[in-house]
Amino acid sequence: MRNSNSSGQADLSFTFGLPGDIPICGDWDGNGTETVGVRRGDQFFPRNSNSSGFADVVLTYGFASDNSPPNAVLAGDWDGIGGATIGVYRSPGIWELKNANATSVDDVGFGYGLAGDSPVVGDWDGSGTVTAGIVRAAGGSLVRQLRNSNSNGVNDVGFGYGLAGDTPLVWR
Repeated sequence: MRNSNSSGQADLSFTFGLPGDIPICGDWDGNGTETVGVRRGDQFFPRNSNSSGFADVVLTYGFASDNSPPNAVLAGDWDGIGGATIGVYRSPGIWELKNANATSVDDVGFGYGLAGDSPVVGDWDGSGTVTAGIVRAAGGSLVRQLRNSNSNGVNDVGFGYGLAGDTPLVWR
């Protein structure tokens, strides 16, 4: 891990997870620091520090197929009360989000997006709540369509940015 956006050696290096795990980061304990987590099949293992060791929580959620594109496992503060929790996006446009990192069903489910869309999440309006967005290839470019609530509906913000084939990223 590197603590700045510059060239150089890693500031921190450690081992967590197993080969084949899907990495996912979030502020799992709400202390303001993003830390590691991994998804293995239908189990999720978040860690509250960026160090080697055991997961602080182990939970079962979703299906093993959630790890394979076009589906995606996501992390965010969906309810805006602090601390990241997991969610899944299943193509075409099915969102299932949890408000606690515990084995249970989703707290919020809604439809947003079409087959072929890539999910992105972020706090688009600065409200403290992470919400859904999709990126869609259209005519050689990428179109971003962002929602300010985790619910059915149309985009609140839409714009073109990037080229078809680019990988969409969101910086928190």
